Amino acid sequence: MGCSSPLQRSTGNNTKPQELRSSTSDVNRSLLRCELRGPDLGGWWSPASRHHLHFLLFWQTSGVKVYQDWNSWGYDARSFVGRDANGRAYEFAARPREFTKNAPATLGLSAGDFLITNVYLCDGSWYVSPKLPSGQPATLSLSGRFRISAGGDAAKHGVWTGEIQSAAPLEVYLSKDCVRALNARDWQYGPPLSE
Repeated sequence: MGCSSPLQRSTGNNTKPQELRSSTSDVNRSLLRCELRGPDLGGWWSPASRHHLHFLLFWQTSGVKVYQDWNSWGYDARSFVGRDANGRAYEFAARPREFTKNAPATLGLSAGDFLITNVYLCDGSWYVSPKLPSGQPATLSLSGRFRISAGGDAAKHGVWTGEIQSAAPLEVYLSKDCVRALNARDWQYGPPLSE
């Protein structure tokens, strides 16, 4: 499961992706890749692991910086796009929250490095828009998305900017309790759901 820039579109198997042309920073966008993976079925398992995902970032050349996800600069950099069997699209995003400690901390990745972020979609820290049909489970094809907007702070801290999306979707089952947590209006504290 690889990742490509949303600007790269393919209309057939033999079509080359479009090249980005406007600036040096545009060229660097294609050097960052991401993947979305489910839990390893051969390892430790719990009922909540069905909702546990790994969001991986890979860097291919000499180095790059991204914001860490514990601060407001990087907190919402990861999001997801899901599609149901009828092709309806859903956006998954981190719920807005207050930060008691906040600084634009970054993490550097060198050539060949990768960063794994654990994501628990059903722990109350994520929401979906539009809402999923309530009272029933859902199975979606989910793609990961990583986005850092260009702006004064990004330039000041020398972080990568752009948007990339995982190329191969991952089929994800969301239980009724998970759907309820994702549809909830307010933040839901607690451990990952067990249904």
